[in-house]
Amino acid sequence: MAEIITDGSQKELKKHGSDEFPLLVSYEKLSGYKSGSFLWHWHPEIEITLVLDGQILYKVNQCTYHMKAGDILLGNANVLHAGFMEDMKDGKYVSITFLPKIIYGSYGSILRRKYVEPFLHNFSLPAVYIDYSQPWHEIFSEYVREIITLYEEKKEFYELDITGTLQKLWRCMLQNLPENLPYTEHSKLERNRMRKIMDYLEHNYMNKIQPTTASWKSPRNPASQTPTTMPRYSPE
Repeated sequence: MAEIITDGSQKELKKHGSDEFPLLVSYEKLSGYKSGSFLWHWHPEIEITLVLDGQILYKVNQCTYHMKAGDILLGNANVLHAGFMEDMKDGKYVSITFLPKIIYGSYGSILRRKYVEPFLHNFSLPAVYIDYSQPWHEIFSEYVREIITLYEEKKEFYELDITGTLQKLWRCMLQNLPENLPYTEHSKLERNRMRKIMDYLEHNYMNKIQPTTASWKSPRNPASQTPTTMPRYSPE
């Protein structure tokens, strides 16, 4: 059974591709994981997920997507994400995981500064969902499937071909996203908050939940206090 290995910050430790070509295409299914789901984690790579069969309840930061066969989700770099069965039904999918530098090349490139970094740093855009509700989704889907085929066949020049197709996919997405997407500090804080929650749960999930007594003040009569019992995590 598969299991995603992470460090204390929930960063996935698996290497996606190689240093020479940091891109990996992998076929997975939710039932292949011990818990029947892939649990919360993050990584510096962008991840494109294409559902092949069944359905997946896919969560990215605070967003939830009910994915069905054919749907695609592009998860931004460094976002927390997890996938679960929905209605106890399995989901099979293929993932394309890659470092953004495949698109822009060198760090000082204008491609990085102009076309990649603004997307990566937009914390209000943790993912792009392709559900064929817009005409360009079909074109995006064709690029995704082309990359998968190129990776599987590994013919001569396949790295160049994948890079070129990935750049076309990226342009297709950028030119169809709403202009002037808002940057929200709240979204950045939310991402950091969720990481702290995941880190806490990782280190305290075996602790018992014990009741504690707190006082509740009535909004109509702030002077009054009514004791109430609320659960909280309490280390033994």
